[in-house]
This record gives sequence, structure tokens and C-alpha cells, in this order.
Amino acid sequence: MGLNLGWRVFILSILSYVIFWGIFAEFSLVMLVPLTYWYLHIKFQKKEKAKYLSHCQALIHPQEDDFGITVIEAMAAGRPVIAYQSGKSDIAIDLINRAIQIDPGQASFYSNLGNALMEEGRLDEAVECYQKALEIKPDYIDAHDNLGKTFRDQGMLDQAMSCYERSLQLDPDNAETIFDLATVHLLRGNFTEGWAGYESRLKRKKWRSVYPFRLEMPRWDGAPFAGKRLFVHSEQGFGDSLQFVRYLTIVKERGGEVVFETVKPFMDLFKDLKGVDILVEGPADTRQAMDCDLYVPLLSLPGIFETRLETIPSQVPYLFADPRKVRYWCDRFPGTGFKVGLVWAGKATDRRRSCPIEELRSEERRVGKECRSRWSPYH
Repeated sequence: MGLNLGWRVFILSILSYVIFWGIFAEFSLVMLVPLTYWYLHIKFQKKEKAKYLSHCQALIHPQEDDFGITVIEAMAAGRPVIAYQSGKSDIAIDLINRAIQIDPGQASFYSNLGNALMEEGRLDEAVECYQKALEIKPDYIDAHDNLGKTFRDQGMLDQAMSCYERSLQLDPDNAETIFDLATVHLLRGNFTEGWAGYESRLKRKKWRSVYPFRLEMPRWDGAPFAGKRLFVHSEQGFGDSLQFVRYLTIVKERGGEVVFETVKPFMDLFKDLKGVDILVEGPADTRQAMDCDLYVPLLSLPGIFETRLETIPSQVPYLFADPRKVRYWCDRFPGTGFKVGLVWAGKATDRRRSCPIEELRSEERRVGKECRSRWSPYH
């Protein structure tokens, strides 16, 4: 006689339980490696990164088995994230060189070595690495791009342009390459092509470094906007804002009300800026823009106004120091001699854009002039 319904349900429950946990165990084993990698990646992003550098060095020693090669590819050649983020390009160079000794046929090894050398300012060596990567893999887009950047930094603009044009043949819609090519056009004075391509900055992978929000309102195209409110937001670094706020007076000539959003350190400097009706501090959130009809990024204005070399707004001065701060610094540096202030360092985003104070002091000794250094409160 067959089993009654209760026993059947019990047996099916047991079988389901066994099958479920069997599948789960197999799934767990399959997921162990990627989950472990994910966990280590998160760990390496934390403040203790420096502590793990020594572990990376130990891992990169030549090994005979396939697992050793996997470690090299993941830790050294894929992207030396740990060393870069810790400001240790020298360690990255050492790691990747060891990887090349084990497997010299990997194009990514040479490309990433070029990145590390470029970070150290060793541009000629970086060029050789990118060229070697392209010998191994001629369609390596990142190597073409990075070779172009290195040529650009060396002032070899024709060679840089050739690299970017080759890269765009391989990937015509690559926003990173379009942006890099635009910078070369701007350096050469080709403003029409340069400003058009510069718009691709808002499509790059790291677009949040330009401006952290995507605004949903219509974007201003330069048309008259009488009776409307236009939201103009600053973007990127301090220098970009200082240079391009000169365009706001032209914006104002097109009509309506201009709301300009800037960062806290510039609120005093820009409080009497011509062409601005409302100055707001940001970018804390998008509330400042909610009551506006249109928006435009600050560095899009030269393209909108079709700027050429001879039409760059040149009404100077357009910035004025706070009289209270002028008096303060006059008291700090009394006397009637000619005084020159030098900005010798910026943010730590690119060491190549700063000048070590020791070099300025050596120049002071050479010319025999007085040089006093003061830390900027925004350094």
C-alpha cells in the first residue's frame, strides 16, 4: 500500500532540503574566489592600504605555478591601484618590472609600467613602454591614449594628435579620447574643434570630478533668456573658476537673471562679480538649481560664445581683492618695495603641477631677493 500524504510531504521536504543545500554548497565554492577578491579589493581601499604594500611585494616574487601568474596579473599588471592610491609609484614600478620578467609578452604590463613612470615624471621611459605595448598589441586603445598624453606633456603635439586619431579609429565614441584630443586642439589654438570636443568631459567615466550632479532642466545654448533664470555652476579646480568667470558678464547681456554657484573659498572673492545676480555656495546639493529655468556649466561658455583667440574676454581687472584682506597683508609685509606673490603648490591631485618650495628658496638665494613662504589655508 502506498505511503499516505503526510509521509510523502515529509520525504519530499527532506529531499528538497538536501538538494537545496547541495546546490548552495556548490554555489558557495564557485563564488568563493570572486567574493574573496571583492573583500580584498574593499580592504585595499581603506586607510590601511600602506600596510598591504609589503604583502603585494611578497606576492610578486617569481613563482613557478599558474597561481603565481594569476597573482601577478591581478595585483601588478591589471592596475597597480594599491600603489597608486598610496602615492607609491616606485613600488608600482618595481612590481610591474618583476611581472615583466616572468611574462614579457603581456601588453598590459608595459602600459601600466608606462603609467607609473609617467606619474614619476619619467616621460621618455614611459613613451618606450607604451610603444612596446603597442608592438605587442597594436589595437590597444589605452596605450594609444596614454602615449598621446605623454607626447602632449612633452610638448610634442603633432605626435599626440596622431595617437588620439589612431585611437578614435578603433573606438570613435570614446569620450576619454575625444576629451584628450580636444585639449591638444586647444593647446594649438584650434578653438572651434577644441571647445566642441571639450564637452565630452561630461561623458567621461569620472564625470563627477567635473561636477557631482546631473541636472534635469534644459541646458542653455546661448539663446536670449529674458524673463528666465539661468543657473551657472562652476566646475573642476579653482583655476578654472578664476579664469572663466570672465564670461559671466557676456552671459548677463543675453537677458534674465544669472545664478552662479561656486565653492566656499570663493564666496568672498566673487561676491561683487559683474554679471551675477545671485551667488550661491555649492555644490552641497541641487536645491540652488531647482528654481531655475535653464543651466549651463561654466567651462561650456567659451564654446557657446564660439571663442577665438582674439575674442577671449579681456576686460581686466574683473576680480577685486577684499579691501580688509589687502590691509591685513600690507601689515604682514610692510615696506615700499615691489612685492610678488607666488602660488607654489596646488591640490595634491597632480604633483607635476606644483613646484617644491625648496626650488623657490634656491632661486631666492641665486637672485639675492627676500622670499617668504606662507601656507595657503586652502592647500
